[in-house]
Amino acid sequence: MDAYLAVLAQHPGSKGARTHAGNLQARLGQHEAALATWTEAQKRFPESKAAHLGRVRALAALGRAEQAAFYDWAPGFLELDFATANASFLRLAPQFDEQPSDEQRQQAQRARDAEIERLLATRDAASSRVLAALCWFHEDHGGGEDRMFAELQARGAESIPLLMLLLEHGQATCTHKGAAHALARLRAPDLLPILVDLLPQDVRPVFEIDVAGAMAELGDPAAVAPLIEFADIGGPEAKSPDDHMRGYGRTRARERAVLALGALGGEQARAALAKGLDDVLLGRHCMLALYRITREEGLAEKVRKAVSAAGDYDRGKMLDYLERFAPEMAKALRGEGKR
Repeated sequence: MDAYLAVLAQHPGSKGARTHAGNLQARLGQHEAALATWTEAQKRFPESKAAHLGRVRALAALGRAEQAAFYDWAPGFLELDFATANASFLRLAPQFDEQPSDEQRQQAQRARDAEIERLLATRDAASSRVLAALCWFHEDHGGGEDRMFAELQARGAESIPLLMLLLEHGQATCTHKGAAHALARLRAPDLLPILVDLLPQDVRPVFEIDVAGAMAELGDPAAVAPLIEFADIGGPEAKSPDDHMRGYGRTRARERAVLALGALGGEQARAALAKGLDDVLLGRHCMLALYRITREEGLAEKVRKAVSAAGDYDRGKMLDYLERFAPEMAKALRGEGKR
């Protein structure tokens, strides 16, 4: 034990020494010391699962069951405080001593819904951290989670560090997507390099992050070059990987990159899109994006024909995109599809 403590005295940032010290203190029954060690470890290494679990076990061994339950629930990297967030935790994740009845479940759900509404309406640092935790747990998939991300975005620059943590530690694609787009709308500093690194990974055939769309929302002209490189406009059609769906996912990702170029605009994007009009896979998306930049009347009719000829899925996506800058044309084409 003394050896580990000596190492920590000289190298307080040693993750290994702190982990070994905490484990040994727990085995020796020194639970107060172990709690202090694990608490410090969690501050220094918020992503450490060992520190998170060690803190919970130390609290339980000391008979602090309520705190143990709270920290077992709270994501370590968000550094939620027991004193300010435990009341929310008890409403959001109620603890039952035995199997609850249907009535108890319904009461618990009503209490949870009311607490979420309170958190959304209470604009302070503590509520923002709990909302971030709910986004990370991803139990409110869909509209509920969208409201939480929208509220975090509405709170402005103070939410940027939390959203960055969600982008880094998110367990679900939807969490990454919500965080990336909220950060882009907030014009978060240093976001573009992170998105550029994520772009080649965003090739799932479903539940994409839409990194390219976030790059477009960020509006940084420096995004044009990496988008062009990723889209490989006009290049030879890539051979699909053994997994057909992965190949399909990459094609969809390249389409999103092309459409992002149309949103960003500029001469570099315009020139790249013009070269891709005959691309077998990306041609109609290049046309749509180029029309967004140039608004050339000659392209308008071609866009109408391309949208009308597309299958239902592509037609819907193209109309959603067109609606952003040519809503009247999109409305007319949607009307044609209903006839």
